[in-house]
Amino acid sequence: MAYRSIAAYSGILGALYAGRTYVPLNPRFPLERTREMIRHSGLRDVVVGKECLAYMLRLMPEMDQALRLFVLEDAGMLLSKPHEMIKVEKLPANNRPEQEVQHAESAYLLYTSGSTGKPKGVPVSHKNLMAYLDHINKNYDFDPQDRFSQTFDLTFDLSVHDLFVCWLNGACLVVPSGDTPLAWSKYIRDQKISVWFSVPSLAVMLGKMRLLKAGAFPGLRLSFFCGEAFMLDTALKWQEAAPGSQVINLYGPSEATIAISEYRLKAEGKNQEINGILSIGRIFPEQRHMIVDEKGQQMQTGEKGELLLSGSQVIGGYFQDRENTEKAFVRIKEQSWYRTGDLAVESRNGNLCYLGRLDTEVKISGYRVNLYEIEHLLREKLALESVAAYHTLNPGAGGSLLLFYTRPGIDESHVMQTCREMLPWYMVPEKFIFVPDFIYNANGKIDRNKLMQQYL
Repeated sequence: MAYRSIAAYSGILGALYAGRTYVPLNPRFPLERTREMIRHSGLRDVVVGKECLAYMLRLMPEMDQALRLFVLEDAGMLLSKPHEMIKVEKLPANNRPEQEVQHAESAYLLYTSGSTGKPKGVPVSHKNLMAYLDHINKNYDFDPQDRFSQTFDLTFDLSVHDLFVCWLNGACLVVPSGDTPLAWSKYIRDQKISVWFSVPSLAVMLGKMRLLKAGAFPGLRLSFFCGEAFMLDTALKWQEAAPGSQVINLYGPSEATIAISEYRLKAEGKNQEINGILSIGRIFPEQRHMIVDEKGQQMQTGEKGELLLSGSQVIGGYFQDRENTEKAFVRIKEQSWYRTGDLAVESRNGNLCYLGRLDTEVKISGYRVNLYEIEHLLREKLALESVAAYHTLNPGAGGSLLLFYTRPGIDESHVMQTCREMLPWYMVPEKFIFVPDFIYNANGKIDRNKLMQQYL
């Protein structure tokens, strides 16, 4: 539990060095969500940055399991049992772990949005992570003189790329102090960032603020983007702002360890895209993919369907969650495949194009969000039986998160406050819309598209 501090990064390295699995917690998440992550993971030890001590004190009273809190300096406070606070002293040099970790053991455990109202645990093994790092290091010319950006929270798996690609190459990780578009632009220039990584929507924000002027970022030489659809026009604007940089569009769900496909933007010449969305390129050669129809039959080149992934980067299943594992992972020809829920098509040259989601999961500011989770919360906390969340499709720019409901007379400010208390910031709806009744499709499901057409 630390945020952009020495405690955050030394905590991760220390956990792995001791042969443990690290579970990133986020002080910007609601208390109840963090409690659920702690309960479900079964963790017992928490490395706490001083910037998160106040948050931890609010969190602890309702925890039903004993925790040991490790702080890097005197916190000046005491915790009542069963919790224990330990001040971490400087450790002797040349300490060595008692034993080497096994490849199958988890390096980290992240939580993603789940349809039951509870986040799903994604355990990524050392084998999964090393497969990704080996590919990235082999295919890009990183240098010890590089200065890496760090735009992601540690609860977002793309942060793992920043940390370990940087450290494995002896480079410098530059931790920012601000999050505004102007601060990011200044950060790139003043901190002499050479390797950039962010969600595409951050580039969109910089563009809207007219900060992607030609030659604005001459020091960038590698620019990675991942986490949501990357619009071709945004990619070209970034290329113009960073003329000396190679622009790479990465794709991959958390279950496939950070990213599993790549497309390198052509500064000159025709780039592959569909509906303005830049191609996600080719699956890494060490991994496997398949596109199938609704019945699980493999599609031919040029036919759209659901993208399935397999290989050394793909996890074996969710943490202590058999039900969701059986839904998302299937066995085909004695091999495990992960159902991404992403609609895709493969061209004759082997490049993949992303066409959207098959289900209710969407990407907001790079975070994967299951709309059912928002609906489940409001049904449970506010007795809103008829409620439907909708995310307007505006790839690259993030879109808008809306909420339709049929209960008249409810105080919208109370609904908003409940959302802010129980959900991360990126899952809080921007607008609440009352409708007399919902519109349903032939399968008896709420027709969100027709709701949008009729009431907006």
